[in-house]
Amino acid sequence: MRNTSFWAPLVAIVLLTSSALAASALQKKYRGQIVASDQAIAMDGDEAAIADALKKGAKTTIERSGSDPWTVHFVGFLSRKPGTDKLQLMIYDASSGKRVYLTSKEISVEKDATILASSVELSEDDGVKPGMKAELVLASFAGKQADLAKVKLTFK
Repeated sequence: MRNTSFWAPLVAIVLLTSSALAASALQKKYRGQIVASDQAIAMDGDEAAIADALKKGAKTTIERSGSDPWTVHFVGFLSRKPGTDKLQLMIYDASSGKRVYLTSKEISVEKDATILASSVELSEDDGVKPGMKAELVLASFAGKQADLAKVKLTFK
């Protein structure tokens, strides 16, 4: 198995800040949520096209091929502007019903961003196991921890 812990920075980052989308009905609908998928979610086109891509792409289970790492593509609709240029994607084991911290991945972000589209690789080296229920949380640590968006996923 290959070690992917050095992949902590994200594979791709797309930031959408004060565009029309940021103040749209989508931002209001998904505020504080992460939409996750095993495929990239297209964030281009008009609002209707983006809404359709989010709906079609959203997954609650992320599968992998063989022993490869899991690739989680996600769009985070932040509950507020982060006020910092670094966020942490916190990964918790939620299998027992309580959140147990596993690892985190640092993500660069614009201080006034309200939507973040990105992807991250997770492996068993990160504590993720097949069949595990996990909670992913985008958090700011400007002062104390502030959870800005989250999602619950199952890894297969």
